[in-house]
Amino acid sequence: AESLLTLCKECSYLVRNSETSRLDYSLSLRYGTAPLSQSAIATFYFFVPSITVK
Repeated sequence: AESLLTLCKECSYLVRNSETSRLDYSLSLRYGTAPLSQSAIATFYFFVPSITVK
């Protein structure tokens, strides 16, 4: 996922299923204006509770 973001502009993001838990997701964010080799990519993991609408 992080390798995909190196091809994108600053502030690009990618949400995907977590590799460690099937109920979690990960959010990767590319930030920084330095050349690609120096730009940073941060990854956050979060849980999205299911919602049932009746």
